[in-house]
Order: sequence, then C-alpha cells, then structure tokens
Amino acid sequence: MPRAPFRPRPLAGLAAALLAAGVLSPAAPAAAQDGPARVAREAVPGTEVRLAGGGTAETALYRLRVDDDTSLSAYGAVHSDEPDRSTAYVESGWNAVPGEHPAGDPAGPVAWIVRNSYPELAVEELRERSGAGGLSAEQAIAATQTAIWHYTEGAEPASADKGNDPAVLEVYRHLVGGAEGADEPAAAPSLSVTPERIQGADPTSPIGPMKARTTGTGPVSLRVGGAEGARLTDASGATVTEVGDGEEFYLEVPEGAGAGVATVHASTTAATVQSGRAFVGKDGVTTLPLVTAEEGVTSGTAAIKADWNAPARGPVPAADPTLEPLPSASPAEPPPSAEPPAPSPEPSASPASPEPERRGPLALTGTWLGALIGIGALLVVGGAAAMLLFRRRSRRD
Repeated sequence: MPRAPFRPRPLAGLAAALLAAGVLSPAAPAAAQDGPARVAREAVPGTEVRLAGGGTAETALYRLRVDDDTSLSAYGAVHSDEPDRSTAYVESGWNAVPGEHPAGDPAGPVAWIVRNSYPELAVEELRERSGAGGLSAEQAIAATQTAIWHYTEGAEPASADKGNDPAVLEVYRHLVGGAEGADEPAAAPSLSVTPERIQGADPTSPIGPMKARTTGTGPVSLRVGGAEGARLTDASGATVTEVGDGEEFYLEVPEGAGAGVATVHASTTAATVQSGRAFVGKDGVTTLPLVTAEEGVTSGTAAIKADWNAPARGPVPAADPTLEPLPSASPAEPPPSAEPPAPSPEPSASPASPEPERRGPLALTGTWLGALIGIGALLVVGGAAAMLLFRRRSRRD
C-alpha cells in the first residue's frame, strides 16, 4: 500500500542516524519502569485515511503493557511501520521522538488531543463535542491518529471527495483546532530525579541538592549504592530513606573518603502514567514510538550517578614578607675551608730545562743523568787506586 508523501525518511534509518549523532536521547528528566513496557500483539484497527498529496495511511490503536498489572491504549507518535512487538519500550520525552515537528514542540498539542478524544472520551461524547454524526470507534481512531501526525509531521487529510469519511474529517478539524487554542501542559514523567548526573563534587560538603518528582501520591523510596558509609540526608543533615514529590535531599560521604562514585536509586510503586506521554525503544532500539492515550498507575525507578574528587590538602602557608631570604651558596663556588689554602710556589728563575731525551718508553731526566755520571767517576777512581796498590805490592816482592 503506498505511503503518504509527508512521511519522513524510513524510521529505522532516521532514528539510527540521529542516535549516532547524539541528537536523540531520552528527555531529562526521564522515568523508567521496573520492567520494560511492551506492545501487545493485537491492535484495534481504525479507518484508512487518504492523505493530501496522494497516498493512504492505515491507523490503529495499540495496547502498551507498562507493567504486569497495567496496560494502556496508545497511538503511533509518527507515521511509520508497525511497532516491533519484541522490543522493550521505556518512558521518554518528546525530544527522543523523530519527526519534523513543523509546529514546534508537539508535547502540549498531542497531550490535548489524546485527552479530548477516544478512548479517553467515549465515542458518544466525542460525537457530541465534534458534531460528527454517526461517528464510529474506527473513525474516531483514524481522526485522532491523523491529528497526532499533523503536529508531529505536518500531515493533512485529503478532502471528502478524495475518499475520506466526512465524520473522520469533522473530528480531525475539531481536535486540531482545539489543540491550537489550548495551553495544555505536556505529560509529566511518572517518576524523575534531578540532576541525572553530578560530576567532580566536593565531598567535604553535602552533595546536592537533588530532587525527586512523581505523578503519584505516595512517597519515593531512596537508597544509595556503590559507596560504603555514604548516606542520604535532608537539608538539616538528618538521614532520609524516602521523600515526597518535589522534596530535596543530599548525599553525604564519610569524612576522609578519597575520590569515589555512588548511585542514588529512587523508586515508587504508585506513579501515574499520564495521557500524552511518549514511549520509545529501550537503549535506542528502533521501533515505532508511541504516545499513551489514557492514564494508568504503575511502578517506576530512576537513578542519579554522582562522583567526587579527593579532598584537597591544607593550603601551603604564605612566606612572611618581613623576613629576608637566607643567602644560598652558588653551586660553582667551593665550600669554605677551616685552613687557608697553601701559597702557590714562586716561579723558578732558572731557564727551563731542555726536553729530556726519550729512550724506549721512559725518558732520562737531568737528575738521573747526573747520578749515573757520579757513579761512573767513583768506579774509575776506585779502579785506579786498586791498580796502584797492586803495583806497589809487586815491587816489594
């Protein structure tokens, strides 16, 4: 069956591209159920709608099971293929829903549409308010779905002479016109905590403030994990384990603790999922995003991750400007000696001795040469004396 010309790029490709670029992300604050929501197998079909510019679109009212005890009616948030019923869904803000959003943020107008149409209103009441005689549930589904597409993607239905049922067009005009003139608040998260992330906190002071918001009437339970000895307190320092909607609390870590990280867990068993709340594939999985069309009570959880730096050591004391700095010895100067250095010998007045003759590896200096000459002279004199004595004795004999 041909698709409408206003349809954006295929949802899978668009969502994948936006997620990769970091454009799509769950709205802050966001809520998460204890167990992921899933789409039921069966859906209630609506009347087929012919769109301006050509093409037709199938409509349907889905069933979204938000927990084991609660399931809610839901419409497709954009014009796309069937939802992946094997995919887990999580509650999210509208900034995670792909679409052109030609009229700006669709959260308020879409919330008004689903709160003033089927199934929040019975078919009979919607017929009376819109003036659409003979309106059926299938026609109400088609008109409501097309009105949602109008605010998320700029869709327009073709005229009655192009094949659209007049009752569908009547309800469509009623819903779009009513949403334009209304100042409807966007659906609030069933449970949220702010801020979602705390980085580089000072552990010497209470970390926070943090705040829990819920659509339920009961308290929000709190606990902290990941940091031994850490606790949650109110503004006065008293330990708290639960807070009410909008109440602030703080995280305190033990004195002397080094750098660390902790996770603050919040939970509730009785929060209300409001009409007009968006649900998308968990962890960015691509599937048809949905918008709730009725309210229901469910449980939910949310978390804050906080980390802190090691406490800084005490400040280094400043130097006293009135004290003169001590002189420091230059590394090039020798240290002072207890005794004065010996005087250098006076230079000799005699002429420099000639370079000694070298014979072999050693040189014969003038001192050694004089000694040898003296020894030789003694030997000659001694020899002469011995010869003279010998001659005298010979003559006597």
